[in-house]
Amino acid sequence: MNNQLPNCPVSNKDKVAAEAIFGPDMCPQRKQEKSTLVSVGQSISIPEQYKDIMLAIDIMYINAIPFFITTSRKIQFGSAPEIPDRTFK
Repeated sequence: MNNQLPNCPVSNKDKVAAEAIFGPDMCPQRKQEKSTLVSVGQSISIPEQYKDIMLAIDIMYINAIPFFITTSRKIQFGSAPEIPDRTFK
């Protein structure tokens, strides 16, 4: 809500409109839960465990703004950074 995504201003009016269209959040208790730090022991190092990762990539346009979309099939991690320009340097 604080204009954290470049070229995509979202206001409180947009939130109200989205709730009017889609309805209220179906999981209101999620807002009240406090996060807890959890320690997990790991016997295999992360680079060793995920050395073979298949990465799927694509370019997606939202309102004529290009985004570089990535997702990994094994660890289920995705990213969507904006592409500032389409020139090769």
